Amino acid sequence: MAPVSFSFEQLLGYLILWISIIQWLRWLTPEQKIKEILFDCDNTLVLSEHLAFEACAELANEILEKHGKSDRYTGPQLLKEFVGQNFRGMMVSLQKKYGFEIPEAEFNQYVDRELGKVVETLEKKAEPCDGATEVLEKLFKSKKYGLAVVSSSALSRVQASIRKVGQDKFFPAEHVYSAATSL
Repeated sequence: MAPVSFSFEQLLGYLILWISIIQWLRWLTPEQKIKEILFDCDNTLVLSEHLAFEACAELANEILEKHGKSDRYTGPQLLKEFVGQNFRGMMVSLQKKYGFEIPEAEFNQYVDRELGKVVETLEKKAEPCDGATEVLEKLFKSKKYGLAVVSSSALSRVQASIRKVGQDKFFPAEHVYSAATSL
C-alpha cells in the first residue's frame, strides 16, 4: 500500500489543531484532565477499509454473476460507489441498481459470509496505520489514560484487526466496543 501523503495546508491545519488542543488542556484543572482516550479502529488504528471492501467485492461479484449481470467490482470501486454503506446496504443498492431480488434467507447468508471473509482477510493482511502503534505504546506506558476502541464495525472484525497488528495488548477485551455487535 502506498504511503499516505498530506498537502502543506493539511499539515498546517493539523498542527494548528494540535496547538489549540494543547493550549486548551493547559487550562483544565486536574479534575477536568482527560482520563480516557477512545480510538476508532478502521483507518485510525488499522488500515482495514480497503481490505474489507476487497472481501466484499468477491461476494458482490458472485451475486452479480448468479443473477446474470456482467458488471464486476474491485474493492476500490465498491468503496467509491458505496462509501458509508455496510455490506447489507451495498447489497440493497446493488439489487436496486441491477433490478434483481435476493430472497431474505439467502441475503442473510451472504451477510454472514461477508463478515467471515472480511475477518479472514484482516487476519492475513491488516497493517497498522502509520504511527498508530507508536502513539499507543507511549500512551500505554505513560499509565495516564484508559484506552478503548470504539467502532461501528462488528466486534469480530475489530478484534481481528487489532490482534493482527499487535495492538490488542493496549486494549483489555472489555474495552473494545462495537456498535454493530451491540445493536
